[in-house]
Amino acid sequence: MSAPSVLSIFRHAGGVVRAWLRRERMPLGANASARQRTEAALRDSEARLRQADQQKEELIAVIAHDLRNMLAPISTAAQLLKHTSQDPVRIRETSDLIGRQVVHMTRLFDDLLDVSRVKRGLIQLDPAPQDIKTVLSAAIEQTRSAMTDRHHQLELRLDDDDVEVSGDYARLVQVFENLLGDAARYTPPGGRIILSVHAAGKSVEICVRDNGIGIAPDVLPHVFDSFRTQEYRQGGLRLGLTLAKSLVELHAGTVSAYSKGVGEGSCFTVLLPRIETRVDARQANHDKAERHGLIRNGAGGES
Repeated sequence: MSAPSVLSIFRHAGGVVRAWLRRERMPLGANASARQRTEAALRDSEARLRQADQQKEELIAVIAHDLRNMLAPISTAAQLLKHTSQDPVRIRETSDLIGRQVVHMTRLFDDLLDVSRVKRGLIQLDPAPQDIKTVLSAAIEQTRSAMTDRHHQLELRLDDDDVEVSGDYARLVQVFENLLGDAARYTPPGGRIILSVHAAGKSVEICVRDNGIGIAPDVLPHVFDSFRTQEYRQGGLRLGLTLAKSLVELHAGTVSAYSKGVGEGSCFTVLLPRIETRVDARQANHDKAERHGLIRNGAGGES
């Protein structure tokens, strides 16, 4: 056999070996890469599960703490009633104290149940055209006592135009009741709360702004997180923001939070899709808003 023939055989054999190595090694490398990605994903999932478990434990601890704080005054009031049966004024004051604590407990349980229903997709809306000023007037009435007790000034900045959205009346009132209540709760006595409504194209923008205690920059991205709301502003479990965000999203809207930092106040902005107001409904909406004090001299204001 000539030298060129032997050389060609070796070349051919080398090519076969290289081809075999490519076929065998490439899948091994690909499999190793896939395995590494899978392991990394598993580690990431495990870390998230551990974090979620820790947050749930913290949530349970906060709930237990809040409930204990609510039950303590009720227990004390019950003891007082045993010794004040002949004092009508003391009986009334003690009964009022019990009633307030029961309201707080009921609200806590309602918020927990609503958050759970939203997460499980069990909230059913009853959508219909809603005048946003009428919705806001109802929310103001629900939070008026909290603002009055803390001597807050409520300023209204409303567009003259009638604005309607499609939504569930009770749930929309709940959204703005939560936002206004949160502003009242975390604004020092004598503070200022501004409620503004601005129609912009196919959307309506509702802002609740306060000059309260503000939100720290590291907490701001998590203010709507149901497992981290206790970090938002000190004072116990607050699920109102979590629930407000979920209900707004069910109405195809968005809600965002802004604050320059601690002590700088905060602003919560809700955007909802706007629908065309029927001509025959405009006067009725105007009359409703005027009766509720949301229209004064064409602008609106309240203190």
